[in-house]
Amino acid sequence: MWKKKLKIAVFIISAAITFNCKGSSSERFQTDKPRIPLKEYSRNDPGEWVGLEDQHYPRVTIDNSAMENIIIRVNFPIKHEPDHYIEKIGLMDKDGNDIIVKRFNPAADYWEARFNIPFIPKGAKAFARCSLHDLWVTPLSDAHNAR
Repeated sequence: MWKKKLKIAVFIISAAITFNCKGSSSERFQTDKPRIPLKEYSRNDPGEWVGLEDQHYPRVTIDNSAMENIIIRVNFPIKHEPDHYIEKIGLMDKDGNDIIVKRFNPAADYWEARFNIPFIPKGAKAFARCSLHDLWVTPLSDAHNAR
């Protein structure tokens, strides 16, 4: 009798795990097409993540013309899931090397980084890395010209 109860319990647990996984954010945000990842994504080139760009691309504010006080925000939802969050925000050079980075944990309440940098190399980009949707960038030249 206990073997039958054990089999039933294993079946119920397996069904619960399967049911919960189907609703996870990692599946919910996937597309029907095979995933061909880009090196980086942007507001104008969201690749397979089309429709998610407003929640992921980094918005840059520059407080002065010398580009010394840079604020990078991501309008990522405050109500997020433990496996879907912004891992880090920062600046990278034209070769993709980090210049400065702020890291976040899954429980963060906001997605913003402020940097005071005396010199920004030409071709630098603001970036945000999402735990599920890869690396999103905004060239600083775009942000500076948008002022």
